[in-house]
Amino acid sequence: MVRRLLIFFFAFLYFSHSGWAQVAGQQVPVSVPIIPTPLNALLYLPWDYNITSKKYPLIIETPGDGEKGSDVNKLLNNGLPDVIEQGHPPYSVSSSGDTTWFIVLSVQPASGSDFTGYEMNEWWSTLINSYHLRIDTGAVFAAGYSAGGNDGQGLYTFSNGGFSNGWHIRAFIDMSPGVIIYPGGTSQYADSKIWFFHGKTDPVTLDHVVTSYNDLSSAYPAGQSGTDFNLTYYNGGHGGWNTFYTPTWKLSIDSTRFTVSKPVGKSIYDWLMQHAITTSSTKQPPIANAGGNQAITLPVDSVMLDGSASFDSSGTIVSYKWSLQSGPSIYTIVNADSAKTEVKGLDTGTYIFTLTVTDDSG
Repeated sequence: MVRRLLIFFFAFLYFSHSGWAQVAGQQVPVSVPIIPTPLNALLYLPWDYNITSKKYPLIIETPGDGEKGSDVNKLLNNGLPDVIEQGHPPYSVSSSGDTTWFIVLSVQPASGSDFTGYEMNEWWSTLINSYHLRIDTGAVFAAGYSAGGNDGQGLYTFSNGGFSNGWHIRAFIDMSPGVIIYPGGTSQYADSKIWFFHGKTDPVTLDHVVTSYNDLSSAYPAGQSGTDFNLTYYNGGHGGWNTFYTPTWKLSIDSTRFTVSKPVGKSIYDWLMQHAITTSSTKQPPIANAGGNQAITLPVDSVMLDGSASFDSSGTIVSYKWSLQSGPSIYTIVNADSAKTEVKGLDTGTYIFTLTVTDDSG
């Protein structure tokens, strides 16, 4: 009689994902295969992503109605994907002359659908736990144009309550949204930082943007509660957003109404980075990788467990711990506190071993 053993390995905080490589310097289609409709997006990593170990700020962009649907190439028609495709990826230059490049996730809601907080939680899990991207969680921002401005407002206020991982959107670029932020809704915007853009002859949004700006400025005068509201009121209609998405564009004093930050001479990316924060909450947990499942046939009664692919993007792993989650009680873990260990003396049945890793923050 042939007796088989099935060995399964579970690792805390680790989710496998195949078919995607970290391609820097260009936009690549990515998706989250949720039911009933997969989530599609274009992901851009800065040109130097694969030659550094630093973390990068993230911009989540929500598109207009014309770019929604299932064809991700439609995103290239406008907004940040279009600007990046033309060779102008976003960056910020600090007062000391240091350049910071951005990761960009340009999401694509289904036709006729809004982008929801639930979908953003799915994306966040994918970016961190599956793609293992080095994102500075103190520098996560949103941007949207037209209907995407509406989606971005919902995303931003939802973020103020905290997403599933406890992160927040720090500031928001809101271009020509069609939804008014009514006075009764301004309580959701305490501590908010929003830079509105509105074309003076916009036949779609009319004066919705100006109304929202005025209501928020009235509710939080002179930066009350940490707010920062700005309005760029430009010559044009419902469009022209790529001008402002281009990183070489800087605000001139005669084109805006402004309140607290007075971002004259700054690009939208310079302004976003001025609202980034650095706190201990930006520390990412280590990612444990227990390796693949294995099957052996007696009389072979041992396997090697290998957790050396575990990593910590913002610290150092200081300990490993292998343990049996379920299965027969006959086994010996030779070096339970090592990244690699032999397990021997196995019996017939199904074993599930788990790997727990701890980093230098405990």
